[in-house]
Amino acid sequence: MQDLYSRPYDARYPVICMDAQPQSRRADKRPPQPARPGHPATYDYEYVRRGIPCTLWMFVEPLGQWRTANATARRPGVDWAHQVQALADPSRDRQAERLIRVCDPLNTHTYASFYRAFPPAERAAWPGAYSWRFRLGTAVGATGPNRS
Repeated sequence: MQDLYSRPYDARYPVICMDAQPQSRRADKRPPQPARPGHPATYDYEYVRRGIPCTLWMFVEPLGQWRTANATARRPGVDWAHQVQALADPSRDRQAERLIRVCDPLNTHTYASFYRAFPPAERAAWPGAYSWRFRLGTAVGATGPNRS
């Protein structure tokens, strides 16, 4: 994977990194108490949920100096496939022969997600347009330099 990140920019093979981050809105149940002489400020760890959880989808092409983020209410494979489809921008990727996508090896980040998300005529072109690279060391309990 290191060789992928260290090569110079090539518009024919743009490298686009992707990450999905679950988010939830929270608020303090009790207001924090300010510091006073002889006592530090105190914070209560109990919180109240505010609104529904969501997933923040982040895409970046570090060498192409481009990034975007979208939010959805869920994170199934079908949503992932739609995010990847929306990412293909003909004006930006006009010179690209193959788009290299880098993402975590989750069970939703597969070609099967394309098959569930799109009808046969539409999905036929998608898998061949991409080259997938999965970051190693992102599984639960994994350690090492690739851990994010």
